[in-house]
Amino acid sequence: MFDEENGLLTPLLDITFKSMFTKDRDDSRKALRCFVSALINENVAEVFVLNNDIPLSQCINDKNIRLDLNCKLEDGRLVDIEMQMQDENYNHGNRLEYYLSRLVSGQEAVDNDYDNLRRTYQIMIANFSIFDDDEEEENQNPVQRFSMRTESGLQLTNPSLMNVITLELTKIKKPKGLKGMSDEELEKWVLGKSPAEQWSMFLKWATNKNANRIVEIVSDKIAGVSEAKEVLMELSRTDTERELARMRNKAIMDFTSSMNANYRRGIKIGFDEGVTKGLQQGIEKGLQQGIEKGMQQGIEKGMQQGIEKGMQQGIESFVNLLKSGLSIEEALKNIGSVGSTK
Repeated sequence: MFDEENGLLTPLLDITFKSMFTKDRDDSRKALRCFVSALINENVAEVFVLNNDIPLSQCINDKNIRLDLNCKLEDGRLVDIEMQMQDENYNHGNRLEYYLSRLVSGQEAVDNDYDNLRRTYQIMIANFSIFDDDEEEENQNPVQRFSMRTESGLQLTNPSLMNVITLELTKIKKPKGLKGMSDEELEKWVLGKSPAEQWSMFLKWATNKNANRIVEIVSDKIAGVSEAKEVLMELSRTDTERELARMRNKAIMDFTSSMNANYRRGIKIGFDEGVTKGLQQGIEKGLQQGIEKGMQQGIEKGMQQGIEKGMQQGIESFVNLLKSGLSIEEALKNIGSVGSTK
C-alpha cells in the first residue's frame, strides 16, 4: 500500500490508481490519455472521465464498491478500466463480459440505428494471473485482446464493437541479468516492449527499489508516465490521500481475511462431515461384508465337516460289517443298500 523507503503510495491500490488518472490537472489528464492510448493500441486525442467522483464513505468500508475508470473518447467510444490488486476467485471471463455488455446496452441507438452504437472496451489490470501459467507461449503474453469472431478469425463486426483487454502484471518479468546490464542495454530492452507492457512496468514497480532503473527509463522515454509519476508523488505527500489509501487497503484486507476465514471454515466443515460419513459408510460396509463372509465361510465349513463325518461313518460301518463275518463284496453291497435306503 505504501513504500516507506521512497514514500510512494502504490498505484496497484484501486483508489490511488483512480486518483492518479482523474485529478483536475493537466499532467493527470495527459497521463490518462497516454495510458488509454497504450491499452487500446492507438493514439487518442482526448479522454473524458465519466465517473470522476470517488464515493469515499462507501469505498472505505465496502470492498465491493467498484473504483473503475469509466471514460469516453473524443469520438464517443467507451472505455472502462479497473485495477484488481488481489484475486477474489471470480469467474473473471464472465465478469468481464457482463460489464462489457452493460457498456453496450447502456448506449442509446440514435435514430434507432445500430450503426450509431460506439465501440466499447472493458479493460482489466490484474496483479495476479487470470489465465493459467502453463508453457503455452500465448498464455505467457501479459496483454490479451478479445473480440467477437469465429474460430477461423471472421469478425462479427469490423471494427469490433465489443472488446475485452486484460493486462496481467504477474507476467511482466524483469530481464535476466538485470544487475549486469548497462543503461543502454536496459533501455533497448524496455523500448522493445509494447506500450501496454511499458506502462505495466511503471504500475508494478513504481514502489520497488530493485526496479528503479526500469521505472526511470519508462518515466523518461514513455509518453505520459512521467506525468503519472508526478501525480503519484503528489498524492503520496497528501495526508488525506494517504489516509484514504490506508483505509481502503484495510477494507480490502478485512474482506480478504473474511473470505479466507470462511473458506477455511468451509473446508473444516466439509472435512468433518466427510470423516463422519466415511466412518458410517465404513462401518455399514464392514458389517455387510462381515455377514456375507461369515455366511460363505459357514457354508464351506459345514460342507467340509459333513463330508468328513460321512466318510468317517462309512468307514466305521464297513469295518463293523467285516467284523460280523461278511466278505468285502458283501460288506460294500450292504453299505450301498443302507445309503440308498436312507
